[in-house]
Amino acid sequence: MRNFIHSACAAALASILPCPAFAWQSTLAPPSAIQQYGKTAPYVDLPLPELKKAITDLNGIKPDSTPGQLELILAKTGEAIGSQLPRVPNLICREAVADEAPPKQESSAGMSQVTAKVVGAIPGRGMLTQTPPTTKRLVLGDWHHFDYIIRTHKEADGTTTLEESRTGKGGDLVPDPKGIGFAPLWLIFAAGNRSESNFHYRGTQKVEGHATYVITFAQRPGQVRKPSLLATATGTFPLLYQGIAWIDAQDFQILRLRTDLLAPLPELNLERVTSAIKYTQVHITDLAEPLWLPQEVEVLWETNGQEDGELHRYSKYQLFRATITLRP
Repeated sequence: MRNFIHSACAAALASILPCPAFAWQSTLAPPSAIQQYGKTAPYVDLPLPELKKAITDLNGIKPDSTPGQLELILAKTGEAIGSQLPRVPNLICREAVADEAPPKQESSAGMSQVTAKVVGAIPGRGMLTQTPPTTKRLVLGDWHHFDYIIRTHKEADGTTTLEESRTGKGGDLVPDPKGIGFAPLWLIFAAGNRSESNFHYRGTQKVEGHATYVITFAQRPGQVRKPSLLATATGTFPLLYQGIAWIDAQDFQILRLRTDLLAPLPELNLERVTSAIKYTQVHITDLAEPLWLPQEVEVLWETNGQEDGELHRYSKYQLFRATITLRP
């Protein structure tokens, strides 16, 4: 099984602005680009007590070191992914996107304030020293709506690939969001991709009433065949990830997935890119079985010491046909 995440980033800016858009490139990344990731130890390898201090989403986790549990969880999760992927049809849904930015001295009318949990880099044990995580208040801007499309491609070798795109409703007045490619990120856990990452079982935790297994992971520099890409005004750079997955203890579906950069990218002044994804079970008309698809995604990034982000919400999933257009 081969994973695929499509980039539709159109951020052609004079200054370097991170575009948390994800794509697979057709060739291996240049060795010099991958070497940066090998200089820093992943934060997810830290002892659990240290990890809990930095990531509040781990509050309530119960450590577990049962022998063989990691292999069992990964195998069952891979089976769940392998069962769903061939059933994913072409889909369209309603996407609502709002920018997140640091508050101004005088808050604008009609804008609400939210607390953004920015946890990316933690002091590592490698050659680079990463910045400790911070929690800062960001302001949520106006909502803009798009049609979000997920297309399924059946390859000649029997694999399935997913390609994501969006169409705008605001014309030139509404800029394209910077983040795309969230639905298939769980393919990091697909059986055919697991050799590209290191995994650690951390314990169990209740998440919105569900008993979950908590797995941390870090992609292995030099082993990722087709890494995600970061598109900027100056070029395209490979992205490697570390993160945390909360996996349902009953059906082994991924309920939440958090990804962070494996290491900062100094050449871009990019300290962190964090994606926090919530998946939900979706029942779609004309489909016999439900699918697990993104419900909400928060993407946060930090450049030159300033944090910004986007909040994405997804609803009204339908089968996609060329004649369908969602209306408010």
